[in-house]
Amino acid sequence: MGDVKISMDDRAGQSSILDDFCYNNNVSKANVYVRLGFLRKVYGILSVQLLATTVIAAFGMFTPAVKLYISQNQWMVMGAFIMSMVLLLALMVKRRETPTNYFLLTAFTFVQAFTVAVVVSFYDQMAVLQAFLLTMGVTGGLTLYTFQSKRDFSTWGAG
Repeated sequence: MGDVKISMDDRAGQSSILDDFCYNNNVSKANVYVRLGFLRKVYGILSVQLLATTVIAAFGMFTPAVKLYISQNQWMVMGAFIMSMVLLLALMVKRRETPTNYFLLTAFTFVQAFTVAVVVSFYDQMAVLQAFLLTMGVTGGLTLYTFQSKRDFSTWGAG
């Protein structure tokens, strides 16, 4: 059996995951305005995801009724895990179909936020808050450093 080559014409205009990782088709070689737009989009989506996770996790950690419900219904963690896997597969299949991919990403974010809420409900509130603040500080510091730094990290495999 030899290698089978499939061109874009044979796939009726569909792109594959392999096409997503083609060389010379990345953001680092794009125009500066395209790169800045990409960064704004990624940071915007990530910020909304982190905000939703923080709010839902705080609700699960600081509301006694929710903490009690979570501790009495631990089967929900397995349900969240299964939903995460299903949503990841759906995101892979529908990655280029807007707005479906955004709806799936929103659902995935809420499932993951619920999972985080379950986990933090079993820990001491002060320890969770310290971890949250440390994570925010490190992430913010690295982000600021990245945006103001003149160093080129593309030799480390980013571009």
